[in-house]
This record gives sequence, structure tokens and C-alpha cells, in this order.
Amino acid sequence: MIKPFERMLRRSLDVVFPRDCGHCGEIVPEGGSWDYLCEDCGDRLDWIRGPVCETCGHPYPGIGSNQPCEHCEALDPVFSSGRCCVLHREVGASLVRGLKYHRGLYFATDMAAMVADSAEIVEHVRGAILVPVPLHPKRERERGFNQSAVFAHALAKVLPVEGVESLLERGRSTVTQTRLPRAERLKNVRGAFSLSSVAAVRADLTYVVVDDVFTTGSTMNECCRILRKAGAKSLKVLAFAHG
Repeated sequence: MIKPFERMLRRSLDVVFPRDCGHCGEIVPEGGSWDYLCEDCGDRLDWIRGPVCETCGHPYPGIGSNQPCEHCEALDPVFSSGRCCVLHREVGASLVRGLKYHRGLYFATDMAAMVADSAEIVEHVRGAILVPVPLHPKRERERGFNQSAVFAHALAKVLPVEGVESLLERGRSTVTQTRLPRAERLKNVRGAFSLSSVAAVRADLTYVVVDDVFTTGSTMNECCRILRKAGAKSLKVLAFAHG
């Protein structure tokens, strides 16, 4: 909840530095649903609702089916279930790009609020520890931050979770997954991650690996494989967008 002083400060800043919509670039008026997305663009979000694939969270008409959908059928998941908030199209993709490539760390607050709007996702993560997918140290230095960690910490402020723990490290720099065909993505991340030297994994806790986008799930699955090897028994994944 925004305190009165913070609200006054925001109003003052909005006068001097109006907030632009993360998709269309128009000014976002005060009192809207989101801080950095105008109402028109917000109405165009491709929300994920209704029956979804239990593995990846993509919309899926097969209610009650234990079969994976076409997006994750070759995954062989180590985790029990996955959920996403929106499809990685137009508006949702703009928010991801703004956070990831344009230093729009403030977008993470809106993205987390969108996730918290889903009762199903709230239950998916309840009582869990959020584990962000790590970046290679060189890439994180170049970017200045890890977008998955920024997103995870924003989520922790609005979801009923136990907190955020950076349990994983990325010891090998990999080619960006978006450049690779589906079959090559698993090979690309195999062996890229390891447990942090100060990590303490508990078998009685649930861990949710967090990333900005779920595509084939190979990156988050590899992260879960490391956590499983370290003793984690309850593993799930969560991404803002599915694409």
C-alpha cells in the first residue's frame, strides 16, 4: 500500500517527469490500473486464464490431462508444475524488453502486480522460496542487473512467499536462447549452472525458479535439476510471460 507521503511525492514527480506507457509511449495518467502501462495497452494484454498445461502454464484445453502441451513436450521436467501470467506478445513482450534491455527496472513492479492478480498463481507460489535464474557474471556486469532477480524481488513484495534466495550461479556463458532452435536449447544450458557456495537447500521447503519468459523451459529445468541434486524435493517454476 502506498503511504500518503509517497503518494504526494509520486504526484509531484508525475508533474515534472510524466510516466510513459511501456508499450505505446503515451503518458500514463494517475489513477490507472498500472503505473507504467496505459489503460488501452493494459486492455490488450494477453492474459493466461482458464485451463493451462500443468508443466509450462500455457493455455491448454485438455482439462485433467497429464500430457504435456506442444510447447514443452520434449522437456522431461524435473519440476512438478509451472505457471505464467501473460503470453509473450505485443504488450507483454514490450514490458519484458523494457525491463531486460532498456533498464526499465520499474516495469518489474507492474509485472509483479499482474502476477499477483492471478489467484491460481498466488496459490502456486504460496509459502515458497523464489529462486531467480542467474546471469553469467560478465553479462550481469554489462547489463548492470539480473532481470530475473529484480522481478523475483518485486514478486516477493506482493505474493505470499517466504522470500528470495539466490541459490544458483551461472558458471558458463551461453548463447542467447532466443537464437537457438528448440532442440538445441537444452544442450546450450546443460552444465551452465551450479549451486552457490553459500547456498543451503532444505528438503522441507518448496522452491520456485523464477524467470522473465518461459519458452521451452530448458533454462529453468536445468536450474531445477541443480536444486534437485542438492536435496530439494518440491520444485516449481514461474515466469512472467510464455512465448
